[in-house]
This record gives sequence, C-alpha cells and structure tokens, in this order.
Amino acid sequence: MIKFKRRKHMEEGERGKIVIYWNYFDLCLGIVLMVLTVFFMNDYLVHQSERYNYGTNVELSQFLDETDRIQID
Repeated sequence: MIKFKRRKHMEEGERGKIVIYWNYFDLCLGIVLMVLTVFFMNDYLVHQSERYNYGTNVELSQFLDETDRIQID
C-alpha cells in the first residue's frame, strides 16, 4: 500500500508500507519539471519536419513557391 503524507505528519512504525513524504517545495518542483519536459518535448516534435531541419544549413527559400518569394530590385 502506498501512502502520501506531508513531512510534518511523519509517523513511526510505518513498516511494510511505501510511504512517500512530501512538502510543498517538492510539489512545486515536480510541476515545474513536468511543464519544462512537456514544453521541450513538444518543441522537439514540432520541429521534426524538413522545413525546420537544424542539422543542415538549408535555407527556407528552397521550400517557398516562386509566387511566395520576395523580389528585391
């Protein structure tokens, strides 16, 4: 059996059980790390297409149509 208890409510004699003691700092740190992980995973997955290939020095102009290109005189 897993019990979640706040650290200020620690008790003796919790043998044979999984007891996870937590405080508000642990909770906030876990939420921040989860948000950062989801953000960077989303950023990585979004930029997997050929248009955002960071591994090669391909210019964006190769992917534009002739009508989309800006003519500079």
